[in-house]
Amino acid sequence: MEMLIYQIRNLTNDKKYYGKTDDFDRRRTRHYNDLNQNQHHCIPLQEDWKELGEYNFAMEILETGLTVEEAAKFEQELIKRSYGVNYNTSKW
Repeated sequence: MEMLIYQIRNLTNDKKYYGKTDDFDRRRTRHYNDLNQNQHHCIPLQEDWKELGEYNFAMEILETGLTVEEAAKFEQELIKRSYGVNYNTSKW
């Protein structure tokens, strides 16, 4: 299975939420539906989305062609390097 790493980037303050998936379109739809219904699991991202609106965010692919293991490691490293500064709240 080929994986990719993505980010949801706040265009006003450059804060990011990192994730991994094997289906970008499906994952984007899920994030946007959850955020627009005020049901996203990441509370800091949800709060900014509610305040700023969908058009102040971009969901972008950072890396493609990764194995499951490579994607997990890369996502973990991004979160670890930016912990406390960006949206991801779960620890590695």
